[in-house]
Amino acid sequence: MEDFKTANGLNFVVAMIYFYSFNIFVFMILFNFLLAIICDAFGEVKANASESVSVSTELGPMLNDSWRSTFRSFYRNHVPESRVR
Repeated sequence: MEDFKTANGLNFVVAMIYFYSFNIFVFMILFNFLLAIICDAFGEVKANASESVSVSTELGPMLNDSWRSTFRSFYRNHVPESRVR
C-alpha cells in the first residue's frame, strides 16, 4: 500500500481501483476453474452411478437371507448363503 502512495504520477484512488478490480478479476477466473473441476468430477460420478447397481438391489437379497437365517425354524428348506459357498 505504501508503494502506491509514493509512486510519482499515479493517483492513489486510481491505483486502488486498479488493484481491487484486478484482484476481483483474478478471483473470478480461479473460481471458474474450480467450478469447472467440480462439474467435471460430478459428470464422471453421475455417469458411473448410472452403470452401477442400486443400493436397494444389493440390499434386498442380503436382508432376505438375514431374515430367513434369523427365523430358521420357520424356513426348514432354506440354506444360508454362507453355507452355499
